[in-house]
Amino acid sequence: MTTLEITLDESTAEFVERQSRARGFGSPAEYIQFVLTEEKVSAERGRLEQQLLEGLDSGPSVVVDNEFWERFELEHFGKKLTKEDV
Repeated sequence: MTTLEITLDESTAEFVERQSRARGFGSPAEYIQFVLTEEKVSAERGRLEQQLLEGLDSGPSVVVDNEFWERFELEHFGKKLTKEDV
């Protein structure tokens, strides 16, 4: 883990202290790490949602079932793959 030093104004520092105690975190640093992790997860969900929407708009859908994979293996590997091939 990397250490990062930040400067907060007094009211923000007090807010962080209060929130960390109220929410049961062991320290303000744990609370800040939690908040930043939640923000990161939210951003990643937004990115994934955008990619899913782009996929939906990319053209007609394709059914991906056992027949699809058998055709895929034949087209790309020239044979149906076995456990030994993987």
